[in-house]
Amino acid sequence: MENIYFTPGPTQLHPAVKGFLHDALKKDICSISHRSQIFRELYVEAVTNIKKLMGTPEEFEVFFLASATEIMERIIQSCVHSKSFHVVNGAFSKRFFDIACMLKKNAEQAEYNHGADVELCELKVPDDAELICITQNETSTGFWIPPIDFKKLTKTNKDSLLAVDVVSSAPCAALDFAVVDLAFFSVQKCFGLPSGLGVLIAGPESLKKAQDLESRNVNPMSFHSLVSLAECGAKEQTYETPNVLGIYLIAKMASWMLEYGIERIRLDMEAKQELLKSAISEMDGLSFFVENKRFQSPTVSTLSSQRDLKALRANLAAEGLHVGSGYGDFKDKQIRIANFPSHSLLDFERLVAALKKYSMHLGDR
Repeated sequence: MENIYFTPGPTQLHPAVKGFLHDALKKDICSISHRSQIFRELYVEAVTNIKKLMGTPEEFEVFFLASATEIMERIIQSCVHSKSFHVVNGAFSKRFFDIACMLKKNAEQAEYNHGADVELCELKVPDDAELICITQNETSTGFWIPPIDFKKLTKTNKDSLLAVDVVSSAPCAALDFAVVDLAFFSVQKCFGLPSGLGVLIAGPESLKKAQDLESRNVNPMSFHSLVSLAECGAKEQTYETPNVLGIYLIAKMASWMLEYGIERIRLDMEAKQELLKSAISEMDGLSFFVENKRFQSPTVSTLSSQRDLKALRANLAAEGLHVGSGYGDFKDKQIRIANFPSHSLLDFERLVAALKKYSMHLGDR
């Protein structure tokens, strides 16, 4: 029986990864020095492919860190002197806010969640907010903020930088870097890679802000500030020994996605999501946690029930279909289903058939 992991990260490895790993071992990538010419060429390949895939302007920089959570900390540390504003729509956007508080910033938050009945641009952003932080796709709830909404928000808050968490939606979410100053993701979700690498895309205004704060010594800086990352990046290097294999894999995966086509990836995603939506509409006892279709994530579907879903997860797992539990307090009342490029339409057909089979037994003990 073949196991398929629909968990929202780590998730099913992309089918191409085995070949990438074989080639990496054959080329002895795991043994090369991070100060070597071979690594510098690999660094350039990874940065170039990521920028092409994400539609990032030439003047933006790409940096490699340990995780998306670390990136949240580095963004606050490098780009905020006093005040940040956080759009909170689940546990991970709340983490971004909590990190700002830990760093002693005057952070404010506004809830914008599954019951949203206002537009993003209607949220009251403080006039003195230096940075607006948004989780575009909230992995804990399946709440998706359409990227097109960012333009209206920034139009009325021109003096604030915009940082966007696309951890579970990149590269599927189409970002407009004319309004986004910082974007970041980790590789174990839509990219279908082993965990252990975070990727930060930083624009010139964010780097200018970081340089200003560091020159005035107003924030305690660590070795991973945006300034130090940019200095090393200019030499096609990282500050310390990085996850070389992770950088190799993201370079190759981004290349694979470019060849396959980002629009094809998005169309595949939509087809799988429509199959799931159609099936759920015919089931009793399961419904989308996010009721407004405009905000339903196409990459992470969160399904709710009034009944305990442990039995459903166990039945699915017995057939080799592994879905995620709900997050936090919703652990046993929700399931989360990832819809990433590593999942095929056949995978979803198999999952939908099993959901239909077991949905009538929800709550069995």
